[in-house]
Amino acid sequence: MDWYISKLNGNVNPRTGAAEIPGSVYDYQISNGEEITKGTYDSVDSYAATFLILAEKLMNISEDNENWLKQRSEKLNLVASALIACIDSPSVKVPEDFSADDNDYLSVASFVYPAKYLMDNCEVYRGLLAAKRLQDKAVITDSVDYQFYLEKNAEGIESQLWNNGSYKWLDQPGNKCNWNNFYADAVAQLTPVMMGVLEKNDSRAKSLWTEFNNHFGEWCSGHNYSDFPWVFICFGAASMGDKDRVDAYIKHIYSFTSKNSQKTYWYSAEAGELMIAIDLIKNNTIF
Repeated sequence: MDWYISKLNGNVNPRTGAAEIPGSVYDYQISNGEEITKGTYDSVDSYAATFLILAEKLMNISEDNENWLKQRSEKLNLVASALIACIDSPSVKVPEDFSADDNDYLSVASFVYPAKYLMDNCEVYRGLLAAKRLQDKAVITDSVDYQFYLEKNAEGIESQLWNNGSYKWLDQPGNKCNWNNFYADAVAQLTPVMMGVLEKNDSRAKSLWTEFNNHFGEWCSGHNYSDFPWVFICFGAASMGDKDRVDAYIKHIYSFTSKNSQKTYWYSAEAGELMIAIDLIKNNTIF
């Protein structure tokens, strides 16, 4: 977290001289032992949202951690401001070359790539909830009404992205879910329940989970639908409380670890998502 905080951007991109969103963070690489950046990122909205979720998780562990975060309140305020800056509201003018500036309270990935994604917006919803909880504990100290943004973002996801039985993976005219397309169409349908936009007992969440497994149900036996394992799906299964499928996937992964080996392309994100899934199933909690 200190590394992330140390990389928070100001209002000018040092590589291009263009305007930048304060509190955003670029991607970094190691070259000859030195951290370098091209002044680019995959997104601003999801980066800020997931960082705030992490901060909330840390805050909940102990009073010492809460105090550690309070010592960094100014920086957390800046991260939260980057999240708010991506949300299409009357006070934010988003570029219109990709998504409409229609004040729907959906977030754009960034101002250089102004796409309104379902996956990003579900993460933003959860990030806004985290920001509210951090503010309630005086870790975030600004005066932003995060509850208002939380509710408006949920309304935007419902009104702009729900489309006749499934979600649009992208807010664009004519876009709809093609269930035969694993990414981004089908996988994106899992994120509303994973990030708390939908509750696992919601009929819509159940229908989406059933439809996903009708098309891609072999995931839990270890079948890959892309080069990567996509343990993200197991996280989604745990969010739905589907213990049988989670257990089946854990058994598959243990067939590797018991031999002191790893599944192909088993990266830190894959391992982390499996640990989250185990925790959610074990404790019957939500993310």
